[in-house]
Amino acid sequence: MMLDAAMEYVLAGFRVFPVKQNKAPYIKGGVNSASDDPAQVRAWWAQWPNANIGIATGNASRGLVVIDLDVDPEKGIDGRESLRAWEAQHGALPATLCSITGRGGNHLLYYSMQRVRNRAGVLPGVDVRGDGGYIVAPPSVHANGQRYRWCEDHSIRELLDGIAQADQLVMQLIAFDQRAQDPEYVSNGVQYDQVIPSGQRTDTLVSFIGTLRKCSTPENVIAGSVRLMNATHCQPPLSEKELQKEVLPAIERLKPGDPEHSIMNVKPLPGKKGNGSQLPPTTLITMTQVQEEEQEWLVPGFIPKGDISCIAGDGGVGKTAIWCSIAASISAGKPCFFEEDDSQYTGFERKPQKVMFFSSEDDPRYSLKKRLRLCGANMDNIATIPISDERFARVKFNDPFLEELIKDHRPTLMIFDPLQSFIPSNVNMGYRNAMREMMNPLVGYGEKYGVSFLIMMHTNKRENASGRNRVSDSSDIWDIARCFFTVGKTGEGGIRYMSHEKMNNAPEQNTVLFTIEDGVPKFKGMTTKKDRDFVNRKSYERAGKGAKEEAEEMVLDYLKDGEKEASDLDSYASALSISARTLQRAKADLKKQGLIGYRNTGQGESKKHYVYLVQEDAKKEVSS
Repeated sequence: MMLDAAMEYVLAGFRVFPVKQNKAPYIKGGVNSASDDPAQVRAWWAQWPNANIGIATGNASRGLVVIDLDVDPEKGIDGRESLRAWEAQHGALPATLCSITGRGGNHLLYYSMQRVRNRAGVLPGVDVRGDGGYIVAPPSVHANGQRYRWCEDHSIRELLDGIAQADQLVMQLIAFDQRAQDPEYVSNGVQYDQVIPSGQRTDTLVSFIGTLRKCSTPENVIAGSVRLMNATHCQPPLSEKELQKEVLPAIERLKPGDPEHSIMNVKPLPGKKGNGSQLPPTTLITMTQVQEEEQEWLVPGFIPKGDISCIAGDGGVGKTAIWCSIAASISAGKPCFFEEDDSQYTGFERKPQKVMFFSSEDDPRYSLKKRLRLCGANMDNIATIPISDERFARVKFNDPFLEELIKDHRPTLMIFDPLQSFIPSNVNMGYRNAMREMMNPLVGYGEKYGVSFLIMMHTNKRENASGRNRVSDSSDIWDIARCFFTVGKTGEGGIRYMSHEKMNNAPEQNTVLFTIEDGVPKFKGMTTKKDRDFVNRKSYERAGKGAKEEAEEMVLDYLKDGEKEASDLDSYASALSISARTLQRAKADLKKQGLIGYRNTGQGESKKHYVYLVQEDAKKEVSS
């Protein structure tokens, strides 16, 4: 029972560890040793089968933040009542997943885009669990014999889908300090008149710190308030690294009451007055005022409109061919190659629509235009900024330039190939909060402009992995995407597959089988098999092969679609956990066999190194 529940939490992206009924860890290191490795979790619960389940909070578990409402009748403490009183003044927190603790209190679970630290005594009986903290999760048993349980009766996976994003009000509670009574205090209604644009963020936030120092606000509250202001007013928000380096040091540098730093363009929020402070309007909408809407589609049943969709796969499996075919179909107003029975979508209107793509892997002149033409694209409806254009460097998910492109050209579909090229270089893709922060602007653009996003990604070759565990770098992209496909080779007669691995708000479709002929995908049928079925088969077939042999297969497979920069090949191999030494041996052997070659372009700093296939039979071998 406990192992099954622990595995469900791991599959949802959380780090867990075994704890005793008194909440003490069984393992050395405690929460710092929490893991999302299924093998490790199984080993722990094999050793302690009845252990309670601890879930790490904060950055360790997808930015999980927990509002802990404690109940202790002997001490006269009831965190639930404290929160109700706070909400009566500030507004109700957003509905989210809630558990009942063994002592009768509650845990309110939220996801946060910014780092949150543990805080005790935010209100009487109200604590916050963030970085470095943990909670005991259902169905654990308290020392008093009572089970931890969810407030609603559903499966764990269904319940976890109900975790809400921490909004400004949640962050205001997290930063709240009962000692702050000054009417100028940020939690009592100070806000900026307008968005803080890039170029003014650091100075404005430092000035904001000066104002809070002037009010003698506690340092821990200042840090939380600055992070809140950054998340809600800066466009785009500064990264945590930038805050730590450029902004937060001012908390110690500026002295309380320093006259040289005062907040600019500050006014109280509109609303009722009370105790000298200003509160926001308490107007709510009821569910009778909310209009239900059906899911809109870019490609019926497959790709939702106005959302993020992803296509992931190894190099050379056909991702480029697929997105070119989809782009061509949307531009020409015709069904996609994988829509087996178009007649079932009688109410769906097809018309030529605008498509915008950005590719750092293929030049429009040499391959992409030909692929689009062969797929029947309406070339007038497809636009791009080539990688040779200096503006290409500005095409980042969090750069305002991207929204300007959307506003000026109003595309129905935007394609990015691959993901890594559109993330700022200072962002660690393995840092989940950072990735979610990078992707959030796309969610807003989808809602604001109705544009759909299709993002190409690489997969890894982990044995027995499926779903989110097949995605290289950050699994957070899996969570924020509404739709996810994984592409690969079946190993039979050149047939490939496109497996529908995730679909929110609609059933997943069967897996598409196809071939690629002259760069164009051709539909071959459907199957109920999923990516994991094909991956497990390949893992079995690879058993016994040496690391160098696998690396050689990867190189030939990756170069099938044309020459690549040597640095890109090295990076791709690293993402697949192939060591630099093994890759070097594999490339040397392939060159010795005459299967690959190298060429250089440019001079000095602009010099680039390329690697390519040189024998026709090598290409045939890889395509089979």
